[in-house]
Amino acid sequence: MERFFRKLEVGKSVKRMNWNIQTGDYLINVAGNHIKEGDEFVADEDVDHSTANLRIELQSLTRLPETKFVLFCFKTYLYPLADIKAEGTGPELADAIEGLQKGNAPGMFKYKSAARWGKSVAEYLRS
Repeated sequence: MERFFRKLEVGKSVKRMNWNIQTGDYLINVAGNHIKEGDEFVADEDVDHSTANLRIELQSLTRLPETKFVLFCFKTYLYPLADIKAEGTGPELADAIEGLQKGNAPGMFKYKSAARWGKSVAEYLRS
C-alpha cells in the first residue's frame, strides 16, 4: 500500500475495492483480519457460518494539495455468507478464496487470514 500511496498525485482521486471474510457478526476485527509475519494461528479452523460475512470495502483516496496528506475514505458492506450461498454465487466466492493462493500475490492467502477460515468457508459455500 505504501507504494500505492506514494504514486497518488494531488488532484487525482483513485477508487478501489477490497474484500475479505469476517468470521463474526462485527463490522471489523483489527486483531483477526490479517496474519502478520511471526503470528501464531490455527490453520483451517471451524467457522460459525451463521455469523460470518463477506466484507467489502469501497475506497476512495485523494492527496490533499497543501499538506500532501492522503484522504482515505471507505464504505463497508457486510453480506452474510448464507445470503451469498442462497443466491447461488457461493461456488464463485469459494473459487476466489482459493484463488488467493494461486494469483500473482500468493501471500494474500495468509495475509487476509484465509489460512484460518478459507477451507471451512469454501466448503460451506459449495455445500
